[in-house]
Amino acid sequence: MQEEELVSVHEDEKITPVCDQAAAVQQADEKPAVVRRGAHPGFFWGMCTMCGHREGSMPDNGCLGEPAAQGEDAIDGYVVVPEAGGMKMHLSELERIRKKSKPNQTRLTLVLDLDHTLLNTCHFSALGEQHVAMLNQLLCTEHKDCPQGVHDCDAMLHRIPWMQSWTKLRPHTRDFLRNVSESWQLYINTMGDRNYAEAMARLLDPNKTLFGSRIISRNDQEGKTKTLEILEESLFLILDDSGSVWPKHEPNLLIAPRYHFFPQSSRDFGAGNSLLESRRDEDLQTGWLAAVEQILGRVHTAFFASENLETADVRKVLAAEKSKVLAGVHLIFSGVIHNKRKKPESSRWWRLAVSLGATVHTEQSDEVTHVVAILRGAGNKTEKVRWAIKRKLPVVGVGWLEACGQMWSRMSEAEFPPASENLVNEAELALKVAGGGTANQAEAPAGLDINQENGAELDPVLETLQTAQAQNVGAVQGTLEGTLNRVPRE
Repeated sequence: MQEEELVSVHEDEKITPVCDQAAAVQQADEKPAVVRRGAHPGFFWGMCTMCGHREGSMPDNGCLGEPAAQGEDAIDGYVVVPEAGGMKMHLSELERIRKKSKPNQTRLTLVLDLDHTLLNTCHFSALGEQHVAMLNQLLCTEHKDCPQGVHDCDAMLHRIPWMQSWTKLRPHTRDFLRNVSESWQLYINTMGDRNYAEAMARLLDPNKTLFGSRIISRNDQEGKTKTLEILEESLFLILDDSGSVWPKHEPNLLIAPRYHFFPQSSRDFGAGNSLLESRRDEDLQTGWLAAVEQILGRVHTAFFASENLETADVRKVLAAEKSKVLAGVHLIFSGVIHNKRKKPESSRWWRLAVSLGATVHTEQSDEVTHVVAILRGAGNKTEKVRWAIKRKLPVVGVGWLEACGQMWSRMSEAEFPPASENLVNEAELALKVAGGGTANQAEAPAGLDINQENGAELDPVLETLQTAQAQNVGAVQGTLEGTLNRVPRE
């Protein structure tokens, strides 16, 4: 911290001191007073929010703000505060605001990511004519009862010409937002720019009753990660499809299976066929948002049942709820964690299993109920896998742990056989946690009738997809791309 500056106050010279000192007019016969020249409490667009001076300049008598009480050892520095529109705030001013934060008696805070969590957006140029035709068919069905425009109804699919893009809401999104807003104050936090964030907010909340001005975009943040500075960590949760962008707030996270409705989105992540290509969507009643709504309800109830709300921590409540998912499960890994790893308990899959309430063993025993395995090559069964099969124990892939964690419930072991590598097939996982089951069981989005005459031009693509689905083939990208190359693009 810079050295404290001495300021003599003479007759008739009035000063508004900072740092919580009592204001006074010093008389000529009094001894000179010593006050601390105040730091700027914060800057917005390069100007102090209190005195209006530019960043880097200071009025003669110091800023009129109050960044810290006299005698406190405040750290000299500023941070970007996303919740305040990206303004730079002095650390001591930030701490002063945090100390005033108290839990609301009825609501907690829920921070929501947009793309791949609540919705999926695709640019016009990324769609072929066959996909545009499918989307137009869906659009006509959804908006036929909305004569006053897309923002006057609960449609899930939207064509936004000024953005040159399509946006598809995840099933149950509108009901989810309406329901949870009764118990949670909602924020948007996206790595999209300000225009995109506000456009999606208008689509989700046309009357501004859900989010208000609580919208954080990449314009309000630094770097490629997200953070929250003012909100008290013990009072908020986050829904996002990526945990890596929240390095400071992992205990607050509920990770979403990525919502890939459009082909380009799926290709960007190497996730196989999109929901549009597969002619399916998540189930309204059993999809991810429906499951998370129930979890949030239980967390909210448990939090406000705490004996002391001043010390209650929503992160601990969430962790306790998560530990119930696989309570009673005893598992061993086979081919998942390298046998020469010094600390196997630090691996991703071990930590996930423990967080879900499972007990992890290193050797076979009568307590073991599951084997989580990776099979290297066809028919290559490890000793532990053969042991499990002999005892008729479930042998599952790591995708089973991933799905249980995302859906906050014990998923069917039969849906997640061991894979051949230490990776989760995102497309298959998304389909299984969507409530639609396997490829052959999923339902087409409402309004998409491929037998209608206006869908005849889609036959080459649909035939390819139907053949792949009938054969239960997971990777048909090469065949599909060959078909699409014969279709003129927009």
